[in-house]
Amino acid sequence: MAGSIKLPRGLKHSFWGVLDASLYPAIYLATMPALVSGLGAVAFGLWMLVNSIVVTLQLFNLNIGVTTIRYVSQSMASAKDEDTNVLINAIFQVITFLLFAVLVVGVLMAWLIPQFHALQLSDAPVQNISLLLFLSAAFAGLKFFDLVCNSLLKAAEHFRAAAILNTTNRSALLLINVTMARAGASVQDLLLANLVFAVVFILLQLYVLSRKFPFFSLLFHRQVHWYQPLIRFSFFPWLQFLLVILAFQTDRLWVAHYAGLKELSSYSLVATIFNHVHMIFIAIAGWMLPRLSAMTARGEDPMPLYQNVRAMLLLLSTGALLCFFALYPCLLPMWIGAGVFSGIAPYVRAFIGFELVFIHTIMPFFYLNATGKERLATATTALYAVPAYLLMVGAIYWYHSPLVMVRAMTGGIAVAAPILNFIVDRRSGKRTQLVMAYFELLPFYLAITMLYVPGIWPKVLLLVIIAGLLLQNYLPDIRKTKTWRQQIT
Repeated sequence: MAGSIKLPRGLKHSFWGVLDASLYPAIYLATMPALVSGLGAVAFGLWMLVNSIVVTLQLFNLNIGVTTIRYVSQSMASAKDEDTNVLINAIFQVITFLLFAVLVVGVLMAWLIPQFHALQLSDAPVQNISLLLFLSAAFAGLKFFDLVCNSLLKAAEHFRAAAILNTTNRSALLLINVTMARAGASVQDLLLANLVFAVVFILLQLYVLSRKFPFFSLLFHRQVHWYQPLIRFSFFPWLQFLLVILAFQTDRLWVAHYAGLKELSSYSLVATIFNHVHMIFIAIAGWMLPRLSAMTARGEDPMPLYQNVRAMLLLLSTGALLCFFALYPCLLPMWIGAGVFSGIAPYVRAFIGFELVFIHTIMPFFYLNATGKERLATATTALYAVPAYLLMVGAIYWYHSPLVMVRAMTGGIAVAAPILNFIVDRRSGKRTQLVMAYFELLPFYLAITMLYVPGIWPKVLLLVIIAGLLLQNYLPDIRKTKTWRQQIT
């Protein structure tokens, strides 16, 4: 008999995803003044650079998280438990190989970066910069296991367990770092403690997997027949991940090189906040990836669900960003102190503008990858990531200003986002014109304009126009369809 699970289940998944993505930034903001004062501005800049290296080295994970969600969700729906167990073990074997690859990269970094005096690290407050770089690579490799464990839980729609584990992992690491920094520990000491904790937490996650997947057990013989299909599917999502990492995570490396560790301290604080804001927006719709994949496998049309959730995501995220713009001059000084706020204030407005257009890249990623259009997803990612990266590098090279760099990246995304939406609509069979795709982003362009317009009344007028355009463009997609449900046969 056919039944249905309606909106509440989708909302439940969104709730746990959003809680996971939002709780950590709140803890991060609350503890950041203690971390900055414990380490000092220059050492904090070095610590943020280490974190940027860790994030950048995630490009070697082949974006195995998307592959895990797609293959394991399909296997659990159609295959025997024994076959799913073999698949899971193959995934773990692949990321073990990737860990060794990252360790090799760590050795190269530890040798080359000090040799060429890159990133202005010659005066960094650390005893052995080569060891620090290698440990950063080792920690980045261990994060691959966190990604796979979390993706396995999401593939089985255990979003609550995934959220609790992920939040516990990141929050515990942050509290360890703050405690040690306040006690006078060095950046290298913090990184060593992070490595020990990462190993312990991997063991905990394996235990949770054994409880959530009763058939799961580690197999120590190689699952060679799975390596090729896993890597082949991962290749295009990995290319997308590579493009995004290079375009939107290496910015800190450029800031360190051209502006120094002290300026990086202010820049990276705001950039990290907005990284987590973007993750919150992703979490609102993240549950759709396995749902869209399952709908495609059953021969159902996922486009109505895509349009529905996309409209809701854009309305919620835009409202949240504009509310934050109104409140941040009061909220942030209370959180991080007036002294730190004075250094980061110019970046907050710039990153709000960036996020207003960057949110348009979220839903196309889910839709194209979940429906088997990985090549198109890769091409559309390059469409916005490459111009943004070129503008970013050009701006920091010519002006040596991180603030100009963020504005240049925003301009690149603002031009490319309508083309991205136009391509997705046309490939899904929806008849539309490119000029209408740009009109659809008009409220977001006006919102960016509102950030810089002086005076309260021009801002109020623009806000009214923005609200009207948003409701005109997206409210019909929410009202005309009832697709927030999952069909069960």
